[in-house]
Amino acid sequence: VLAENDIKYLCERAQEVLLDQPVLLELSAPIKVIGEIHGQFYNLIEIFRLYGFPRDRTYLFLGDYIDKGKHSLETILFLLALKIRFPYNIYLFR
Repeated sequence: VLAENDIKYLCERAQEVLLDQPVLLELSAPIKVIGEIHGQFYNLIEIFRLYGFPRDRTYLFLGDYIDKGKHSLETILFLLALKIRFPYNIYLFR
């Protein structure tokens, strides 16, 4: 579990990274396009297990990161941390 200050810091750093990149993305293949995650943290982990971790593969996530799943907070925070760590391998539709 992350402390509130850690979550704030993670969100602020992710905002900096996201704002530093253009709104219109020009991405080239190969890239894995992933549909709606809906807070399904373990499904997200399984995607990385099957297709490769972001340091080795590029991903485009289409949105709906939180919602129906039990682990919405963990899911979005993990994606934001990955965006910070691998800014040119993780792309998040806003």
